[in-house]
Amino acid sequence: IHRFNSSSILLYLFFIRHYLTAYKIKNSVLPVRLRIGESRTFSGWLSTNYQVITKNFLDATKFYGSECCEVIFADNVIEHLDRRSGELLVKNAYDALISGGILRITTPDLQSIVSKYLEGSADEVKQLAFDLKDHNLDIQRPSDLLRITFSAFGHHKGIIYDFNSLNELLESVGFFGAQKYPPGLS
Repeated sequence: IHRFNSSSILLYLFFIRHYLTAYKIKNSVLPVRLRIGESRTFSGWLSTNYQVITKNFLDATKFYGSECCEVIFADNVIEHLDRRSGELLVKNAYDALISGGILRITTPDLQSIVSKYLEGSADEVKQLAFDLKDHNLDIQRPSDLLRITFSAFGHHKGIIYDFNSLNELLESVGFFGAQKYPPGLS
């Protein structure tokens, strides 16, 4: 189903759905709480995804509204995008947020992953293997922390950021005061 869901031909043919979702955002009770990269439904949120089979299709690299969102949560999306597309995602989020709005981005942290690799922690390897057990990945050594980060889940097509490089991107479009939180906390 992944190949079907990410077929470039089908995504092109169904792209009109982006505009239908943008229309839905514009005509919702404002401001909207928007989840990007999510197909599941969450109370109080409009969940969107960039897949053929999804309720609310949204290409976050394309314009979807001005000052219409109070919170945008991009859940493990930016690492799948090339540099220019990542810039567009952040710029469009900035445009879509109301004054004082919040953008929350979850993404692998390059510095943390490299530090764990350099430490050679067997515990970190075991934890990663446990966390990703449902994905049938071969995770046995510290070097697998890097291999999985850069080659699994389509990350090889995108950019893996550390806090400084992501903060630089955020500031380049007007965001300020970015904060880093450990996984599971924010």
